[in-house]
Amino acid sequence: MAENSGYQSMYLSSLGDWLDAVRKSGVPYCEGEKISEPTVEDLMSAMDMNPTEGAIQTQRDIYNSEEVGYMWRWDVCAPEKWKNARGLNKDLSHEDIWRVSVDDPRLIDILHTAWPSKTLPVWKRPIIAAMKTEDGYPIELRVFVEDFRVVGISNYYPQTSLYPPTDFVKRVVMDAYIYANNIIEALPDLFEWDGEVSD
Repeated sequence: MAENSGYQSMYLSSLGDWLDAVRKSGVPYCEGEKISEPTVEDLMSAMDMNPTEGAIQTQRDIYNSEEVGYMWRWDVCAPEKWKNARGLNKDLSHEDIWRVSVDDPRLIDILHTAWPSKTLPVWKRPIIAAMKTEDGYPIELRVFVEDFRVVGISNYYPQTSLYPPTDFVKRVVMDAYIYANNIIEALPDLFEWDGEVSD
């Protein structure tokens, strides 16, 4: 959970938990493989240019698992270079884009805010072709859920507009709404929850 002054808390989902939920829900998803689980201490030591053996082993795990057509990400988000390249419709084949590194600004944000765990897993996922707008931006949506209800859906990339929505965009948004509800319905089977929702 990340705390920011003046803002509400944002709950960051572990990719492992997310994959459990989507598998249970039956919605289409992109598979992931955990390849390393460095401790926060290991990552901080690498940032300080005095890496522990655990930090060095994590780097070995990443390099040894490299494979064309895959990208690496932190447990709760993709590296900033990857998101920037994706958002600008750049070539994704360069290894500097699809590999994680300890100088990633997103990693710094994670470790210096309110990361609750002693470890931060690194995952490997296949690179998939994104649906795109006419101007080349990926269509990526965020679905906001509160008290197990979908309360909003937004366009992830503000630099491109999905308005006025085409029939294709309307269908994508409706699919996101349906998939989100399928995932919500699967959650009680994965976590302790009595089914009661507060208003």
